[in-house]
Amino acid sequence: MEEKKVTIKLKRHLWEDERADRRRQNRLITMIVALMLVAGSLGFIVGRMEGIGNTQVETISHKRTKLERMQNIMNHKWYFSSMIDEVDQKMMDKAYYGMTSFEEDKHTSYMSQEEVELFTSHIDMGFVGIGVQYSEDNGSFVVQKVFKDSPAEKAGVLAGDVFIKVDGVSLEGLTSEEISKMVKGMKGTVVSIEFLRQGNPIIIDITRDEVNNTAYGYMLDEDTGYLEIYSFGSETGKETGVYLEDLNQKGMKNLIIDLRDNGGGYLNTLVDVASHFLQEDTLVIKQVYSNGHVENGYTKGNRIVYADRIVILINHQTASAAEVLALSLKEQYPNTILVGEKSYGKGTVQTTEYFEDGSALKYTTSKWTSPNGIWVNDLGGIEPDVAVKLHDYFYLKVPNLEESSSYEVDSVSDYAKVAQYALDYLGYQVLRKDGYFDVYFKDTLNQYKLEHNLETDGILNRKTLDSIISSVRKNINSDKKNDAQLMKAMEIIDGL
Repeated sequence: MEEKKVTIKLKRHLWEDERADRRRQNRLITMIVALMLVAGSLGFIVGRMEGIGNTQVETISHKRTKLERMQNIMNHKWYFSSMIDEVDQKMMDKAYYGMTSFEEDKHTSYMSQEEVELFTSHIDMGFVGIGVQYSEDNGSFVVQKVFKDSPAEKAGVLAGDVFIKVDGVSLEGLTSEEISKMVKGMKGTVVSIEFLRQGNPIIIDITRDEVNNTAYGYMLDEDTGYLEIYSFGSETGKETGVYLEDLNQKGMKNLIIDLRDNGGGYLNTLVDVASHFLQEDTLVIKQVYSNGHVENGYTKGNRIVYADRIVILINHQTASAAEVLALSLKEQYPNTILVGEKSYGKGTVQTTEYFEDGSALKYTTSKWTSPNGIWVNDLGGIEPDVAVKLHDYFYLKVPNLEESSSYEVDSVSDYAKVAQYALDYLGYQVLRKDGYFDVYFKDTLNQYKLEHNLETDGILNRKTLDSIISSVRKNINSDKKNDAQLMKAMEIIDGL
């Protein structure tokens, strides 16, 4: 979970000749030594220079000489140094990585500029596009979700529309990734998309814009709303508010909040979201610092939800800010029930400080507890009130199968194992699920291929595995009855 970001300056140096390299090298080494001393300190720096005697000066000098020698060797004697671009900067990055790597805290880390960009985009889930989510269905790409206030919604795109062409180019035979690249583009540009709606082709011109898609909501039935929160990004408070207002207008009496696979996000956003559910000045989170100081986070008075009952879905990937919200509502919103699986158990808060060169340091500042003082690290995660598991397929790590690789009878692989579990979930007869590719699995695989217009050659390749995985996603997304955890939540809502 992230606190407010702070920017500090650190100038990146470039070396143009040996003399300049040496001079700037010394500056960087001095900085490393200073940071190493801070990292190794057991107390706080209080701004006094007393007590630094000759022994400490000699120690610093020794460390500096050692680092100078090591960097000089790596720069000028190491065989591979001439083969690596910006080797100096990469060595410095490795020093930063090492300085911030501790077994005691896997959530503190140095991030390069590229990693910072990935980290931020992962939390905010933002991009420039039209704001839809679609899935493949027997070679066609069907819109599943149209996000609120998105360019697509404003232009009139509806769930169920089928992609036909983008800017006049047929999408037949293209992959989902290829279509995504065609739809996305520069902010303010127009993309012309031809859809098939109820059997009739329509062309819609959509102006691309920035899209945030960290939440999505709709009515499951006339009384029950469903709100899915993917991440606690910078705009999630606003996004959830829009969906909750819409659900209220549609007559919501009960609400299911889906926090499965939500890894957390920003601390201030957590408070924004909790404020939609609780009265103003309600305690949401306690931050406890190493010196014993406690900071409390309170709601802001933007309550929207007055539902009779709330069911929150959690799983093993529900973490950090998502766990805070689950516990806060469980403890303070009447008739709140947790359904699913034990959560991840991340009970610490991080702050990210950005440097002028685009890199950053993400470090732990405190631990958090629920309003009642529960620390999830002590529990190893939050236990649901009602435990419900999904099919075993959903607990497998899906490996990336290379385009050139394939598997057939009498082979063993994790790819076959994933395919076996997936086909079992889809209702096919699978006699073994250990990754061994026998003749019986070949027959099952060919049955799937025949039904999905794939060559029945008895071979598991990238195209086949992608198709199987896509079928699983379509199955659980298109028919909520296939989601055992959601079905249990609806049973609880209905009082069964």
